[in-house]
Amino acid sequence: MSVVDQREERRWLAEQTLSQQRDVIVGPLDSQLAQVLEEEVIRHTQSSSGHLNRRLELYLTKAEQMAKAVVDSFLEASKSPDDFSVDEIHTVALREIDTIRLKAFQDLSVLARTLGYQGILDTLGGRAERIKQGARRDIDVALNKWRLSEAKTLHAPRRVVVGDAVFVAMSFRRELTPVFEQAIEPAIEEAGRQIGRRLTAYRVDRAEPEETVTKAILDRIEGAPLIVGDLTLERPNCYYEVGYGRALGKRIVLTARKDHDPRATPRHEGAPRVHFDLDAFKITWWEDHTLAELREELVVRIAEVLRTKE
Repeated sequence: MSVVDQREERRWLAEQTLSQQRDVIVGPLDSQLAQVLEEEVIRHTQSSSGHLNRRLELYLTKAEQMAKAVVDSFLEASKSPDDFSVDEIHTVALREIDTIRLKAFQDLSVLARTLGYQGILDTLGGRAERIKQGARRDIDVALNKWRLSEAKTLHAPRRVVVGDAVFVAMSFRRELTPVFEQAIEPAIEEAGRQIGRRLTAYRVDRAEPEETVTKAILDRIEGAPLIVGDLTLERPNCYYEVGYGRALGKRIVLTARKDHDPRATPRHEGAPRVHFDLDAFKITWWEDHTLAELREELVVRIAEVLRTKE
Protein backbone atom coordinates (compact mmCIF):
# COMPACT_ATOMS: atom_id res chain seq x y z
CA MET A 1 0.00 0.00 0.00
CA SER A 2 1.42 3.40 -0.97
CA VAL A 3 2.03 6.19 1.54
CA VAL A 4 -0.91 8.12 0.04
CA ASP A 5 -3.20 5.10 0.37
CA GLN A 6 -2.11 4.57 3.98
CA ARG A 7 -2.84 8.20 4.78
CA GLU A 8 -6.28 8.00 3.17
CA GLU A 9 -7.03 4.85 5.12
CA ARG A 10 -6.14 6.64 8.37
CA ARG A 11 -8.35 9.55 7.40
CA TRP A 12 -11.20 7.11 6.71
CA LEU A 13 -10.65 5.49 10.12
CA ALA A 14 -10.69 8.90 11.78
CA GLU A 15 -13.95 9.84 10.06
CA GLN A 16 -15.52 6.50 11.04
CA THR A 17 -14.57 7.00 14.68
CA LEU A 18 -15.84 10.58 14.50
CA SER A 19 -19.15 9.40 13.04
CA GLN A 20 -19.63 7.09 16.01
CA GLN A 21 -18.80 9.92 18.41
CA ARG A 22 -21.26 12.20 16.58
CA ASP A 23 -24.05 9.67 17.14
CA VAL A 24 -23.27 9.63 20.85
CA ILE A 25 -22.85 13.39 21.28
CA VAL A 26 -25.29 14.96 18.82
CA GLY A 27 -27.76 12.09 18.46
CA PRO A 28 -29.67 12.86 21.69
CA LEU A 29 -29.70 16.63 21.07
CA ASP A 30 -33.34 16.94 19.97
CA SER A 31 -34.63 14.96 22.93
CA GLN A 32 -32.42 16.99 25.29
CA LEU A 33 -33.80 20.24 23.83
CA ALA A 34 -37.32 18.93 24.33
CA GLN A 35 -36.45 18.13 27.93
CA VAL A 36 -35.21 21.70 28.44
CA LEU A 37 -38.52 23.03 27.13
CA GLU A 38 -40.50 20.65 29.32
CA GLU A 39 -38.57 21.71 32.42
CA GLU A 40 -39.11 25.39 31.60
CA VAL A 41 -42.83 24.80 31.12
CA ILE A 42 -42.98 23.16 34.52
CA ARG A 43 -41.20 26.20 35.97
CA HIS A 44 -43.52 28.54 34.03
CA THR A 45 -40.47 30.35 32.59
CA GLN A 46 -40.74 29.29 28.95
CA SER A 47 -41.11 32.92 27.83
CA SER A 48 -38.00 34.12 29.66
CA SER A 49 -34.44 34.59 28.47
CA GLY A 50 -33.49 31.75 30.82
CA HIS A 51 -35.00 29.23 28.44
CA LEU A 52 -33.01 30.62 25.51
CA ASN A 53 -29.79 30.61 27.52
CA ARG A 54 -30.26 26.98 28.50
CA ARG A 55 -30.77 26.01 24.87
CA LEU A 56 -27.72 28.04 23.86
CA GLU A 57 -25.51 26.38 26.48
CA LEU A 58 -26.63 22.95 25.33
CA TYR A 59 -25.69 23.70 21.73
CA LEU A 60 -22.31 25.15 22.74
CA THR A 61 -21.55 22.17 24.95
CA LYS A 62 -22.22 19.88 21.99
CA ALA A 63 -19.93 22.00 19.79
CA GLU A 64 -17.10 21.76 22.34
CA GLN A 65 -17.59 18.01 22.69
CA MET A 66 -17.50 17.52 18.92
CA ALA A 67 -14.36 19.64 18.60
CA LYS A 68 -12.66 17.39 21.17
CA ALA A 69 -13.98 14.31 19.40
CA VAL A 70 -12.33 15.46 16.15
CA VAL A 71 -8.94 15.79 17.86
CA ASP A 72 -9.27 12.43 19.60
CA SER A 73 -10.44 10.64 16.43
CA PHE A 74 -7.58 11.89 14.25
CA LEU A 75 -4.92 11.27 16.88
CA GLU A 76 -6.22 7.75 17.44
CA ALA A 77 -6.05 7.02 13.69
CA SER A 78 -2.56 8.52 13.26
CA LYS A 79 0.69 6.61 13.33
CA SER A 80 2.79 9.74 13.76
CA PRO A 81 2.18 13.41 14.62
CA ASP A 82 2.93 14.32 11.01
CA ASP A 83 0.16 12.21 9.42
CA PHE A 84 -2.21 15.18 9.49
CA SER A 85 -1.46 18.89 9.76
CA VAL A 86 -3.06 21.25 12.26
CA ASP A 87 -4.96 22.88 9.38
CA GLU A 88 -6.34 19.53 8.15
CA ILE A 89 -7.68 18.50 11.54
CA HIS A 90 -8.91 22.01 12.29
CA THR A 91 -10.89 22.08 9.02
CA VAL A 92 -12.80 19.00 10.18
CA ALA A 93 -13.37 20.59 13.60
CA LEU A 94 -14.74 23.73 11.91
CA ARG A 95 -17.12 21.59 9.88
CA GLU A 96 -18.53 19.96 13.01
CA ILE A 97 -18.75 23.20 14.98
CA ASP A 98 -20.44 25.08 12.12
CA THR A 99 -22.99 22.30 11.64
CA ILE A 100 -24.09 22.67 15.26
CA ARG A 101 -23.87 26.48 15.10
CA LEU A 102 -26.19 26.55 12.07
CA LYS A 103 -28.72 24.30 13.78
CA ALA A 104 -28.55 26.48 16.88
CA PHE A 105 -29.01 29.66 14.83
CA GLN A 106 -32.08 28.28 13.07
CA ASP A 107 -33.58 27.19 16.37
CA LEU A 108 -32.72 30.25 18.47
CA SER A 109 -33.46 32.92 15.84
CA VAL A 110 -37.17 31.99 15.81
CA LEU A 111 -37.40 32.02 19.61
CA ALA A 112 -35.28 35.19 19.85
CA ARG A 113 -37.66 37.10 17.57
CA THR A 114 -40.67 35.83 19.50
CA LEU A 115 -39.20 36.72 22.89
CA GLY A 116 -37.45 39.92 21.77
CA TYR A 117 -34.02 38.66 22.79
CA GLN A 118 -31.95 39.10 19.60
CA GLY A 119 -28.72 39.57 21.57
CA ILE A 120 -28.47 35.84 22.10
CA LEU A 121 -27.58 35.38 18.41
CA ASP A 122 -24.54 37.63 18.85
CA THR A 123 -23.58 35.59 21.90
CA LEU A 124 -23.89 32.41 19.84
CA GLY A 125 -21.60 33.77 17.12
CA GLY A 126 -18.97 35.00 19.56
CA ARG A 127 -18.89 31.85 21.65
CA ALA A 128 -18.74 29.64 18.54
CA GLU A 129 -15.71 31.57 17.29
CA ARG A 130 -13.95 31.06 20.62
CA ILE A 131 -14.67 27.33 20.44
CA LYS A 132 -13.09 27.28 16.98
CA GLN A 133 -10.01 29.08 18.26
CA GLY A 134 -9.82 26.76 21.24
CA ALA A 135 -10.05 23.73 18.96
CA ARG A 136 -7.05 24.91 16.93
CA ARG A 137 -5.08 25.48 20.12
CA ASP A 138 -5.96 21.99 21.39
CA ILE A 139 -4.86 20.40 18.10
CA ASP A 140 -1.61 22.36 18.16
CA VAL A 141 -0.97 21.34 21.77
CA ALA A 142 -1.69 17.66 21.12
CA LEU A 143 0.59 17.41 18.07
CA ASN A 144 3.40 19.38 19.74
CA LYS A 145 3.18 17.17 22.81
CA TRP A 146 3.40 14.07 20.63
CA ARG A 147 6.40 15.44 18.70
CA LEU A 148 8.25 16.40 21.86
CA SER A 149 7.55 12.98 23.36
CA GLU A 150 8.96 11.27 20.25
CA ALA A 151 11.99 13.52 20.20
CA LYS A 152 12.73 12.80 23.86
CA THR A 153 12.45 9.06 23.19
CA LEU A 154 14.86 9.28 20.27
CA HIS A 155 17.30 11.45 22.17
CA ALA A 156 20.36 9.34 22.99
CA PRO A 157 21.41 9.66 26.66
CA ARG A 158 24.52 11.81 26.93
CA ARG A 159 26.32 14.17 29.25
CA VAL A 160 24.96 17.66 28.68
CA VAL A 161 27.30 20.63 28.99
CA VAL A 162 25.48 23.68 30.34
CA GLY A 163 26.60 26.84 28.56
CA ASP A 164 25.76 30.53 28.68
CA ALA A 165 22.89 30.65 26.16
CA VAL A 166 19.66 31.36 28.04
CA PHE A 167 16.73 29.73 26.23
CA VAL A 168 13.86 32.15 25.55
CA ALA A 169 10.42 30.61 25.01
CA MET A 170 7.89 33.09 23.64
CA SER A 171 5.57 33.84 20.75
CA PHE A 172 7.38 35.04 17.64
CA ARG A 173 4.57 37.44 16.71
CA ARG A 174 5.89 40.81 15.53
CA GLU A 175 3.97 42.68 18.22
CA LEU A 176 6.22 41.06 20.84
CA THR A 177 9.51 41.96 19.13
CA PRO A 178 10.02 45.04 21.37
CA VAL A 179 9.57 42.85 24.46
CA PHE A 180 12.45 40.65 23.36
CA GLU A 181 14.73 43.34 21.96
CA GLN A 182 14.14 46.05 24.59
CA ALA A 183 13.66 43.96 27.72
CA ILE A 184 14.40 40.24 27.66
CA GLU A 185 17.59 40.12 25.58
CA PRO A 186 19.34 43.13 27.20
CA ALA A 187 18.28 41.92 30.66
CA ILE A 188 19.93 38.55 30.07
CA GLU A 189 23.14 40.19 28.87
CA GLU A 190 23.22 42.69 31.77
CA ALA A 191 22.54 39.98 34.36
CA GLY A 192 25.45 38.04 32.88
CA ARG A 193 27.78 41.03 33.27
CA GLN A 194 26.72 41.40 36.89
CA ILE A 195 27.66 37.81 37.74
CA GLY A 196 30.72 37.63 35.50
CA ARG A 197 29.29 35.50 32.68
CA ARG A 198 28.79 36.21 28.98
CA LEU A 199 25.13 35.29 28.85
CA THR A 200 23.29 35.42 25.54
CA ALA A 201 19.61 35.05 24.63
CA TYR A 202 18.70 32.13 22.35
CA ARG A 203 15.48 32.19 20.32
CA VAL A 204 15.13 29.37 17.82
CA ASP A 205 13.55 31.61 15.17
CA ARG A 206 16.66 33.81 15.18
CA ALA A 207 19.11 30.95 14.80
CA GLU A 208 19.92 28.59 11.96
CA PRO A 209 20.01 25.14 13.57
CA GLU A 210 21.83 22.41 11.68
CA GLU A 211 19.37 19.78 12.88
CA THR A 212 15.56 19.73 12.97
CA VAL A 213 13.87 22.57 14.82
CA THR A 214 12.43 20.20 17.46
CA LYS A 215 15.85 18.69 18.17
CA ALA A 216 17.43 22.15 18.28
CA ILE A 217 14.86 23.25 20.86
CA LEU A 218 15.44 20.22 23.08
CA ASP A 219 19.22 20.51 22.81
CA ARG A 220 19.19 24.20 23.65
CA ILE A 221 16.87 23.72 26.62
CA GLU A 222 19.07 20.94 27.97
CA GLY A 223 22.18 23.10 27.62
CA ALA A 224 20.64 26.30 28.98
CA PRO A 225 21.56 27.63 32.43
CA LEU A 226 18.10 29.16 32.67
CA ILE A 227 14.85 29.49 30.73
CA VAL A 228 12.99 32.76 30.33
CA GLY A 229 9.40 32.10 29.28
CA ASP A 230 7.00 34.82 28.17
CA LEU A 231 3.49 33.36 28.18
CA THR A 232 1.80 36.15 26.23
CA LEU A 233 -0.66 35.01 23.50
CA GLU A 234 -1.00 31.49 25.00
CA ARG A 235 1.32 29.79 22.50
CA PRO A 236 1.29 26.01 23.14
CA ASN A 237 4.97 25.64 22.22
CA CYS A 238 5.92 28.06 25.02
CA TYR A 239 4.10 25.98 27.61
CA TYR A 240 5.73 22.75 26.45
CA GLU A 241 9.21 24.26 26.24
CA VAL A 242 8.84 25.61 29.77
CA GLY A 243 7.38 22.28 30.89
CA TYR A 244 10.26 20.36 29.35
CA GLY A 245 12.72 22.64 31.12
CA ARG A 246 10.96 22.10 34.43
CA ALA A 247 11.11 18.32 33.91
CA LEU A 248 14.89 18.66 33.53
CA GLY A 249 15.14 20.68 36.72
CA LYS A 250 15.94 23.96 34.96
CA ARG A 251 15.35 27.26 36.71
CA ILE A 252 12.53 29.23 35.11
CA VAL A 253 11.81 32.97 34.98
CA LEU A 254 8.31 33.77 33.69
CA THR A 255 6.80 36.94 32.25
CA ALA A 256 3.50 37.83 30.59
CA ARG A 257 1.52 40.84 29.43
CA LYS A 258 -0.58 42.23 32.26
CA ASP A 259 -3.91 41.54 30.55
CA HIS A 260 -3.11 37.80 30.82
CA ASP A 261 -3.32 37.85 34.63
CA PRO A 262 -6.18 35.41 35.41
CA ARG A 263 -6.86 37.24 38.68
CA ALA A 264 -7.23 40.68 37.08
CA THR A 265 -10.64 42.38 37.18
CA PRO A 266 -12.67 43.19 35.22
CA ARG A 267 -11.96 40.24 32.98
CA HIS A 268 -13.80 39.55 29.73
CA GLU A 269 -14.89 36.01 28.84
CA GLY A 270 -12.45 34.40 26.43
CA ALA A 271 -9.68 36.95 27.08
CA PRO A 272 -6.12 35.53 26.85
CA ARG A 273 -4.65 34.41 30.15
CA VAL A 274 -1.85 32.48 31.82
CA HIS A 275 -3.14 28.96 32.32
CA PHE A 276 -3.60 27.28 35.68
CA ASP A 277 -0.56 25.01 35.46
CA LEU A 278 1.80 28.01 35.57
CA ASP A 279 -0.18 30.86 37.13
CA ALA A 280 0.94 29.79 40.63
CA PHE A 281 4.56 30.62 39.75
CA LYS A 282 6.10 34.06 40.15
CA ILE A 283 5.37 36.03 36.99
CA THR A 284 6.61 39.49 36.07
CA TRP A 285 3.66 41.27 34.46
CA TRP A 286 4.38 43.95 31.87
CA GLU A 287 2.60 46.45 29.63
CA ASP A 288 3.76 48.07 26.41
CA HIS A 289 4.80 51.23 28.27
CA THR A 290 6.63 49.40 31.08
CA LEU A 291 9.34 47.55 29.13
CA ALA A 292 12.10 49.48 30.90
CA GLU A 293 10.73 48.30 34.25
CA LEU A 294 10.43 44.76 32.89
CA ARG A 295 14.08 44.85 31.84
CA GLU A 296 15.19 46.05 35.29
CA GLU A 297 13.23 43.40 37.15
CA LEU A 298 14.47 40.64 34.82
CA VAL A 299 18.10 41.68 35.45
CA VAL A 300 17.53 41.25 39.18
CA ARG A 301 15.64 37.96 38.88
CA ILE A 302 18.03 36.33 36.39
CA ALA A 303 21.15 37.36 38.32
CA GLU A 304 19.62 36.15 41.58
CA VAL A 305 18.62 32.78 40.12
CA LEU A 306 22.03 32.11 38.58
CA ARG A 307 23.90 33.22 41.68
CA THR A 308 21.81 30.78 43.69
CA LYS A 309 22.78 27.95 41.37
CA GLU A 310 26.48 28.71 41.58
